[in-house]
Amino acid sequence: MNLFERMKTENVDALRAGDTKRRAALSFIVANLTAKAKASKVETLTDADSIAALQKERKSRQDTLAEIEKGGGGREEAVAQAKYEISVIEEFLPAEPSEEEINAAVASAISSTGASSMKDMGKVMSAVSANLSGVDKSKLSQVIKAALTPK
Repeated sequence: MNLFERMKTENVDALRAGDTKRRAALSFIVANLTAKAKASKVETLTDADSIAALQKERKSRQDTLAEIEKGGGGREEAVAQAKYEISVIEEFLPAEPSEEEINAAVASAISSTGASSMKDMGKVMSAVSANLSGVDKSKLSQVIKAALTPK
């Protein structure tokens, strides 16, 4: 069972268990993934597509959380809801690689692609992304920039 199907099953399980908070979070996520599948004209998403969509959802919730917290008090319920949705999303994402794993993958990709300047960042980014699942793209981008910037 792929990730998309597993999320659908978890959504039904939450409905049957009467866990309205979890079901609401999963329903919203599954609906977004279903819309992405329909837009791509496929019946079900691959795990890689699902992971990419989940990472985007997590980033969206983190941005929302930051905005709520920056806005001031009185929004504890919204903060709790956003944190809960992030935790539900993270249940389905693979563990993020460590800093050492990212650095090793970037070094390997730079040597295999022959990258020498920032012009080659796209090549390195795609090579690392293909070999390392679950990596945060903004963190990866920072590591690649640091590696490709002349010292």
